[in-house]
Amino acid sequence: MNKEHSKLYFPFFRIWHVLIDYILIVAVYISVFGFRFEWIIPAQHLKQFWQFLPFIPFIRLICNYIFGMYQHLWQYFGIREMIGIIKSATAGSIIFILIVYLTGNASFPRSIFLFEWALIVIALGGVRFSRRFSQEITRIKNKQMSRTLIIGAGDAGEMLVREMLRHPENGLLPVGFIDDNKSKWRARIHGIKVFGSREKIPEIVSGYEIDVIVLSIPSAQPKVLRELVDICTKTNAKIQIVPAIHEIIDGTVSISHVRQLKLEDLLGREPIVINDEEVAKLIADKNIMVTGAGGSIGSELCRQLAYYKPSMLYLVGHGENSIYKISNELSLKFPELKIIKIIVDIRHEIHLDSIFKEYQPRIIFHTAAHKHLPLMEENIKESISNNVIGTYILTKLAHKYNIERFVNISTDKAVNPVSIMGMTKRLAELIIQNQKSKNITKFMTVRFGNVIGSRGSVIPLFEDQIRKGGPVTVTHPDMTRYFMTIPEAVQLVLQASILGNGSETFILDMGDPVNILELAKNMVRLSGFSEEEISIVFTGVRNGEKIHEELIEPSQAHQSTKYAKIFVCQSCEVDLSALEQDIQNLLTELYNFDNAIIKNRLCELIDKYSIMNNA
Repeated sequence: MNKEHSKLYFPFFRIWHVLIDYILIVAVYISVFGFRFEWIIPAQHLKQFWQFLPFIPFIRLICNYIFGMYQHLWQYFGIREMIGIIKSATAGSIIFILIVYLTGNASFPRSIFLFEWALIVIALGGVRFSRRFSQEITRIKNKQMSRTLIIGAGDAGEMLVREMLRHPENGLLPVGFIDDNKSKWRARIHGIKVFGSREKIPEIVSGYEIDVIVLSIPSAQPKVLRELVDICTKTNAKIQIVPAIHEIIDGTVSISHVRQLKLEDLLGREPIVINDEEVAKLIADKNIMVTGAGGSIGSELCRQLAYYKPSMLYLVGHGENSIYKISNELSLKFPELKIIKIIVDIRHEIHLDSIFKEYQPRIIFHTAAHKHLPLMEENIKESISNNVIGTYILTKLAHKYNIERFVNISTDKAVNPVSIMGMTKRLAELIIQNQKSKNITKFMTVRFGNVIGSRGSVIPLFEDQIRKGGPVTVTHPDMTRYFMTIPEAVQLVLQASILGNGSETFILDMGDPVNILELAKNMVRLSGFSEEEISIVFTGVRNGEKIHEELIEPSQAHQSTKYAKIFVCQSCEVDLSALEQDIQNLLTELYNFDNAIIKNRLCELIDKYSIMNNA
């Protein structure tokens, strides 16, 4: 259809809209005269009545067309369409008035103009709204609606209810609001009542047969969310949440993207704002190597590094499948990024040497490690070989090839370690902390606790147990752990990497420790089950586990940095040559003695350097 024809195109079904409007306009005109004169129109005005009757429908239909009223679908009638009707009615009334007085009819009743305008707005708006209303009632009848209670009667709650009313096909029927602000109690928003404070949630859910509770406070702190969830989980309603405020602001999602509540919502903190300019200056146009690039931390590190446009990104890993997966993901998201996939064991010094020589990395992020605590208790030699010897080999090559920065990723289990994994990571930290005397490479360690979703973490274990119907196993009712999301941890790693001048250990602010029993209970509740349906059993503290982890040794001095969530602690200075000799001796003994002897030897080294540091 060409442009000329498209201007003349008028859908046939909208002719019915014009016909309905014509009938309404005539009916309004007749009714206004009838009510004005109690259906006995005086002779002088009866003539005026018939004189203008043919013109009024013509004027109003033309105005309706000019203001686009016949381009609207009535089932989507809303505030914009109502404004169009008011504009059209006003323009028609002005023309009507002008015609009346230009034709010398000064005696025409002035009240007719006002009443006719008001009834036209009501009639044309009402018939259109009734079409939308009837359609939405039909949708409600044809679809099972979930009766919904909204927590938060602020702007987000108002927008959410508006979306629910506009799109009933989403299956959420707003029943009421809960808000702690007393000034809003008993008020109505889009006709939906604010019942009262959070204490009323169980009563309202029970009394109004609520199916879904939506937490509509996108700027709420996790502590507030946890308090609300504690109340909500005492009901049988499902719990959902609107997106975080920063997601709404940056356009990632809209207010209508209600989703299931996740554990991250209860454990997370305020979004981290990192200094992009400084990170970009460090990373852009440089060859960056990530060891353990296929792991949970390593892969997220690669994703975030890619945004800063490194000259080359080397994905180093021992598992080919995980490297293949992250490589494909990065290639799709960052097609211009140059990626080199390197399958190598970090304990193979000769192979690594050839890689460093060929590719010349400038910055290394060392995330490769065996970290599954119970598994490493059974595989002592492998844990030492990978976590200690592998790290030591990488530091040697970093010196040899004048790497600019070497960022080692460590764990809270390296603080006062009692597990094999923790002791090996502690030795790795000591290796990194005592490299400053050699050459230009700036070595540093970034230490943090558990990350949500990482391999070996308790959270995937709980999720799997819940999927299978339980029971959920907790080792001890008092056990606590620090938690952080993977993206949050990696952002802080990048920020800390800027600060390092050599041999520092940076500690990430992990917030308050989380009780694992409460964590398990929350996960059961968030999965839609009660503790009667999925039981929680205690299995006892495993070998190598501590009841409470620590991020910093009590005797170790630490201070804040220019970034609020990053601290730096005092390095444990030891004789590097003696440490290297001990590591060489450990390597020599590693495969000549059984696990018990090697474990004793490892414990002796930890005790030796702990005493030296505290002396």
